[in-house]
Amino acid sequence: MIGTTFSLREGLVRSGVPEVTPVRDVPVRVAPSWLLGVWRGDIAGMTLPRVVYLSPRSFEAALAGNAAELLAHEAAHVGQWRRLGIPGFIFRYLSDYLRGRMAGLPHATAYRAIGLEREARAEAAAAIGRDA
Repeated sequence: MIGTTFSLREGLVRSGVPEVTPVRDVPVRVAPSWLLGVWRGDIAGMTLPRVVYLSPRSFEAALAGNAAELLAHEAAHVGQWRRLGIPGFIFRYLSDYLRGRMAGLPHATAYRAIGLEREARAEAAAAIGRDA
């Protein structure tokens, strides 16, 4: 099944998640090998302005309807990209991350402290009915 593309909306429905943002036109794909090569081992997915990329393992879970929280998280990022635009999203994301790193935080802690990531985690938790 790897190589198949489905819409984010389809994945949310398959996972039993109500649509958290208008995402019907956003394709979900397996991340290309060049992107997988630069990801750290714990990355499950990445949302760019017009596509969601998932690791092969996460993609298979999403096809099986077992990626509710991940897909809701990525759907929240779709909304952020649309709300902030490309320059706004990139500026906020990178400036938060770099601020954390310059304050001496390790990578994982600086990543978790990014405002847009915190917002996406909270939206995903709410979408699946879990506390953040």
